[in-house]
Amino acid sequence: MDLAGRYVRSWIASSKDDELQKTVQSKPDFIHQAIHWNAISGLSNGEIKLLDIVKALGEYLTSEEDYLRSKGRVDFLSSVLERCPESQFNRQSARVLVSFYCSKLDDHETVTPALKGLVPLSKLSLLTSTEVEEIVSAMFQHVKMRALVQTERFHVFTVFDILLGRHRQTLKSLGLPFLQGFVALAEGEKDPRNLLLAFKIDKDLLENFDVTPVLEDFYNVTFCYFPITFRPPPNDPYGITSEHLKDSLTACLKATPAFALLGIPLFLEKLNAGSPATKKDTLQTMSQCIPVYGTRIGAENARKLWTNLKLEIFQPIDETLQELSLEALQVLIDTLQAGEPGEGGINPLTETICSECIKSLREPEKAPAQGSIKVLCSLLSISRSVASHVASQAATTLVEVFHTPDEVSSRPATSTLLSELVAQTHIRWSKLTTDSTSKDVESPLAPLKEDLLGVARISIQDRTIRKTTLTMLESLVLTPQLLSTEELRVIIQKVTEFISPDFVEDDETRDASIVLLSAIANTGRSSLLAELSLPVLFEALPDRAPAVSAVEERIRYWRSLTSLGKLCLASELFEIFIIRLTTKLDLLCQPDDLSSHREPTVAYTHAILMTIASALSSKIDQRHTDLPKYADRLLPPLYKLFVVSSSVEENSIASDTRLVEECSRVIGLMSEALPTDRQQRLSSALCDAYMSGNTLDLIGVSISDAKFQPFSTNADAAQRNTVALFSAALVTFDKKVSLATAGVESLLNAVLTWGFLSSNHLQERTAYRLATAIVNKWTSDAEPFLKGSLEEQWSSRLTNSGALLSERKYLVQLWAWITKALLVQNHPLTTRFSDGLISLLRDKQIGEDAGKAFSILCSKDDLLTKRLHAVIRVLAVQRYFDNVLPRLVEETNAGGAESMSWPHLVAITSLIHSVPRGMYFTKLSSLITLLIRALESPDTKIRNMVIEILLINLKEPSEDHPMSSYASTITRAMLKNCTVAEATNPSVRIAALKVLNALPDAVRYDILHPYKAQTIKELGKVVDDPKRAVREEAVLARTKWFTMSK
Repeated sequence: MDLAGRYVRSWIASSKDDELQKTVQSKPDFIHQAIHWNAISGLSNGEIKLLDIVKALGEYLTSEEDYLRSKGRVDFLSSVLERCPESQFNRQSARVLVSFYCSKLDDHETVTPALKGLVPLSKLSLLTSTEVEEIVSAMFQHVKMRALVQTERFHVFTVFDILLGRHRQTLKSLGLPFLQGFVALAEGEKDPRNLLLAFKIDKDLLENFDVTPVLEDFYNVTFCYFPITFRPPPNDPYGITSEHLKDSLTACLKATPAFALLGIPLFLEKLNAGSPATKKDTLQTMSQCIPVYGTRIGAENARKLWTNLKLEIFQPIDETLQELSLEALQVLIDTLQAGEPGEGGINPLTETICSECIKSLREPEKAPAQGSIKVLCSLLSISRSVASHVASQAATTLVEVFHTPDEVSSRPATSTLLSELVAQTHIRWSKLTTDSTSKDVESPLAPLKEDLLGVARISIQDRTIRKTTLTMLESLVLTPQLLSTEELRVIIQKVTEFISPDFVEDDETRDASIVLLSAIANTGRSSLLAELSLPVLFEALPDRAPAVSAVEERIRYWRSLTSLGKLCLASELFEIFIIRLTTKLDLLCQPDDLSSHREPTVAYTHAILMTIASALSSKIDQRHTDLPKYADRLLPPLYKLFVVSSSVEENSIASDTRLVEECSRVIGLMSEALPTDRQQRLSSALCDAYMSGNTLDLIGVSISDAKFQPFSTNADAAQRNTVALFSAALVTFDKKVSLATAGVESLLNAVLTWGFLSSNHLQERTAYRLATAIVNKWTSDAEPFLKGSLEEQWSSRLTNSGALLSERKYLVQLWAWITKALLVQNHPLTTRFSDGLISLLRDKQIGEDAGKAFSILCSKDDLLTKRLHAVIRVLAVQRYFDNVLPRLVEETNAGGAESMSWPHLVAITSLIHSVPRGMYFTKLSSLITLLIRALESPDTKIRNMVIEILLINLKEPSEDHPMSSYASTITRAMLKNCTVAEATNPSVRIAALKVLNALPDAVRYDILHPYKAQTIKELGKVVDDPKRAVREEAVLARTKWFTMSK
């Protein structure tokens, strides 16, 4: 008792929470270790009892001071109860405390702590129905919600929420007075935190209590908040959004079907007079409520809803409202149909809607017809009976209108409506018949098949509606068991005319025709296309390339190849496609002494290779699994074609770098699709051929007359070019594939030496890609090369100013690519290679080349990707960028002579340009001065990079834009770079003008105003630029500055 009295007196005197912790724990020595002693309390060990605390508080009970009476008796006790475990209570103490707290609700000075104490008391499992009824009665009798602040009202709602969860049956037994009492308490609440809790309680009562006698009262305290207009204040600590309130309120509004007759009129009112935002909320809420309300909506209300929804659908303010209205209508009809007896019954309102819409379809060129077809299509999802009724009625009407002589002029509109109806019928009917018992159910279009095909036969002749007709035919083709084989043959024969090389009307028809024929192939009817369509296309492919002057013939084969590449994706067709085109390649690549015919042949061969690559890419994107079986039919012939021609044949076009490059793409795509074991076999064959000259496993024959040694220093350009074919496959290999046949170190040494003799861009690019892929995927095997041969090159060439400049520049690029191969996997050697590249910035000969190489390090490419099995670590590039950029900036600022810091500026520009804006935006203010200095570069590529960086950041306006302080400098620099004299490259001039166009939107008017007149004057000169694209941008920029105002 003495211990409790001391703590109580200390609490009264100091109001410090430490004393409270002592009271709960009864161990003053452990005040600061409460978290470790939360299971030890004075109440649990018997040193202090609740009775002791009450007695200790007794002297303050009769105090005439309101402060002491509130704080001393109730507030302190409530704070103790909040932290007191339930095990410290018994039934008697619970009953006494409940009575005590309920008695304090009528005292203005103690109502706040009393409510606070009732929260933990209401959680006690010891409470009986007597205590629950006492709490509820006291709340209803003494609590005046309008006199309480938000936190106090929150306690009230919390108590009711807890009691509902723990003592629902007791509350139900209280009957009507309880419901009336809670409604009275909840009425008029405005705080969003309290409303979330109130709505939760409302929902519980509406779902689990008989609210019929007070239904209107609940309607008043819930629907009065609809629609929610709450907007959270900036930086709201509670995180309550309008969506939270909308979802919580909607849960109340759909909690009981009894709200139907009261709620629907309110929804109608909001639809009639509401703003677009209100209408949107109303439509979304209706779509959730109507299924719950069910048939209680009533026929009259349902008709009124249709009238209002029809207005939003037929005369939409925007597409969103129209879509929401269609969704609400679909929900309404679905709900009404559920109440119809029998599976095939049609609700009267459904009949009415269908009749009204079909009537509008008789005037297809008028606006109501567009809304009507959308309504009818939405009804197709209701049920099979409704879908059959709607589809047959609407299709029959449209077919009649199409054939009516007086309506010939409206055929385009009719055809469009019919196409949409057929397409939606196919889509929605397939969803209604997904179960096994419905697979053989006939489509509602089946009885009208002949009529629809008749319309298609006529409309497909009309160029203006041919595309919509093809779309309709596609839907008919995709409808299971609808069209016979003979009907499909007729369709294919007609549509093939539109993809034949002689059809020249328009590309849209050709594309739509290919989509239709592809749909037929995907239904398992590929044989029909192989018989009827492919011969027409292959016939247009000559065995010899047309002459340069034969323009029409060249256009014909281009059209045929384009169609074949899109059409032949199905397995059966793709096999024919590969066989026929590889045969063409063999014929075209035969040695030919006619040099005058060489260029057309190269162009034709290139087109065939492009077509194969396009088809392979499409099949990979569509995840076709049949590609590996074509590898043996495609890869050996291609390798043989180019390897043999480079070794033993003269005057073969296969040595042309453009063909080698395109063939590399084909090989890369094919290799990418192979499983690991097939890649391993290919790897062994490639390494044998390219490293040892043994071509038997790769191409099926051994080259005896001449050695195939493309990595040799004595190899000619034709053989060296074929290394691109080796690289194309290797870079796609999984890292599990072994390169033991060649040896990783030996292969890298061969690539390094081979690259020094590069004679064209293809060879340079091949060297970089090969080295990068090998180092990235087989890093541990590559370390001897990295620490040995490459280090030797560092000292003998890279840092040796006496070495050949071309070799040093090659090594800079190779070093950058290898650095990237390491940094994307966060390899420890990254630092060494990166430091080396940074040190090269000080080299007078290759410093600027090293700076430009930084654009390689962090940029995205098609090589180091997960798709090609590259080893990549998450955020590795981000970490590298964050580390290297500050270092480059520091070295740039510390540089003495301008010539010494210039490569660093190039490096910073190249690095920033290669990464997304988000990686450097927070550092932009410290980078702008450096970027502006880089605008002085004589290199137009560097200037263009800087300008593009500025442009990207100006597209993100802000109140205090980082570029505002440099607006004058940027404006002058852009004006300088948009003139012909200063920027001979049109791309630089266009980019500079785009920056000037973006400045007024990103920077405040008062900052730009001093430069307005001069800028407009200078832009007036640029509008006379010789390039049209530059003039157009100049006009836009000048207009923006003219119209710029506060």
